[in-house]
Amino acid sequence: MNFERDPTSFEDQLYILFSGLPNSAYDVWNWRSLETAPAGLAEGKTLINDTVLVTDSGAQQVAWDNIKINTRPKWAHKDSSAFTGEVLYIEDTSGFDRYTSDPNWVTGHIIPGFYIDTIVRNTVQSFPESRWDIFTVSSFDDLNNTITVVLKRKLDTGWSEDLVLVDSVQFRIGLFDNQSDFKLAGSKRGYTDLFWLIL
Repeated sequence: MNFERDPTSFEDQLYILFSGLPNSAYDVWNWRSLETAPAGLAEGKTLINDTVLVTDSGAQQVAWDNIKINTRPKWAHKDSSAFTGEVLYIEDTSGFDRYTSDPNWVTGHIIPGFYIDTIVRNTVQSFPESRWDIFTVSSFDDLNNTITVVLKRKLDTGWSEDLVLVDSVQFRIGLFDNQSDFKLAGSKRGYTDLFWLIL
């Protein structure tokens, strides 16, 4: 079987940028529809000089590249070609090599390019990390083509990368439509003006 990796497929993203860190940096909460949402998390980052995104400290990883050798996937879903979803959870994976002779694989079948470790959500509740201290729930309404996202985090996490939210704070929201490049301007991203969150 021949396989082709498509790096042009992106996901919806939400950025919450809180102003107030030293050197005019922003405390950033980054929710991604395919990489962090399935694990119920958003990733903590710091935006420096309005262009450089630095991931907060923490060794845990939620989304792993599903690549074995070049264009060959490492994992497929345990349901083989019957799987048609967009998210591959680590607990549902099965070694891909056993499916290469499956006659039901046809041109156009898609295997997710990464797999999700949902255990991280439980792990970081017992062993906190600045990178994964933002918890989320989300739902997609396919009838109206809308996504609802709720995010929460402690007001004071104790991490130096995180803004202490004990007073009113200015923030802005960024929405990305099928775009993974933070720096790429255009019609697939938009930001609100700064506005106040009154605590």
